[in-house]
Amino acid sequence: MSGGAPSGPSSTLGTVSHWWSAEQLGAGAALLVVSPHLDDAALSCEALIGRAEPLDVVTVLAGRPDEPGRYSWDEFCGFTDSDAAMDARIREDDAAFEGTPHRLHRLPLRDKQYLAGPRQRHDAVALTTWVDEWLAAQDRPPVVVVPVGAGLRLGRLGRIVRRFAGDRLMQHLRRWRQRGNPRLTGATVSEDHVWVRDTLVDHLVGGPATVLLYEEVPYLLARRGDGAAGEVATRTRAELEHRDVAIDTDAKLRRLGCYVSQRHQLIGGADFESGGMPAVERYWRLAPGSRSLS
Repeated sequence: MSGGAPSGPSSTLGTVSHWWSAEQLGAGAALLVVSPHLDDAALSCEALIGRAEPLDVVTVLAGRPDEPGRYSWDEFCGFTDSDAAMDARIREDDAAFEGTPHRLHRLPLRDKQYLAGPRQRHDAVALTTWVDEWLAAQDRPPVVVVPVGAGLRLGRLGRIVRRFAGDRLMQHLRRWRQRGNPRLTGATVSEDHVWVRDTLVDHLVGGPATVLLYEEVPYLLARRGDGAAGEVATRTRAELEHRDVAIDTDAKLRRLGCYVSQRHQLIGGADFESGGMPAVERYWRLAPGSRSLS
């Protein structure tokens, strides 16, 4: 079930649109793929991580609470506590990248389920400092690839409901997933993804690094990332170019098979295995001024 080349280009939100091969995307550059969690790069960036050329993958939210505890998503995935979850997820991530030449990095920041309150400023400082150190070590033009923030966005009422009925809502979503409703899988935008995106886009746009946005699986099943990309471009006063890249879906499914704890809960594995895995990945470049990718 390998993805074939699409029939032609399309245009969205007035962006410049091109079909590219995986080899053309970021060719000759030093690539850093930013994965908010321990699976996002594999879920969404096969066009990059499926290549033979080495690149760097940094997982931002690979930390854990000071003391093991029980948290909603970990329990949803069958773990007894946060330590068991993080130990297993790191093993899964290692397995997914086994045999590749890529360099894996993990920051000790915590994902939203492990936070007792709003995310603090020092998390953003830690992330941007690490990326700046990576940039300083490169001897080729650097490209930093971050999530776009695809998915449905909750209104004010929806956010209140999720805040106060999160566990019950999770149970209902699980039942819907088991009944085969893939559009509810990862339906709402991940707050962690948006935080990573905004922190790095605001820090990097206009600097020496090229910034690419990638569209996330499974969130794109509910709403594509074009609108989010357009909003980021407007906010940063950047021009937007998108690239649609055909991928080898067989290779992607083999890689995703390593994420045993997340597979069915997050991506609805049965639907993807029967032909639902998108055969094209979409990327956007935030291009200051009138520069072009070509």
